[in-house]
Amino acid sequence: MTQPKAIETSGDQLRQSLAERLRTLSDDQLQLINRVVLQLEAEQAAEAFMQGLSEDWRSGKLTEESIRQAIAEHRTSHPYR
Repeated sequence: MTQPKAIETSGDQLRQSLAERLRTLSDDQLQLINRVVLQLEAEQAAEAFMQGLSEDWRSGKLTEESIRQAIAEHRTSHPYR
């Protein structure tokens, strides 16, 4: 069995094609697609967070000392019970 080949298309054409295909999916299939999109968004957010963290670390905005200080301040204002 051969694998279907991906057809290169513009973003606008792809959006239109996907919108048409989404209209024909069952509720269960839509739930699955929604979970996939949520996972993609979570991965994008994590990547953006990690990039920001790396930039802050390289620039000196984030240091081991500033992390320790932030933890200490949080523990002071939110003591464990």
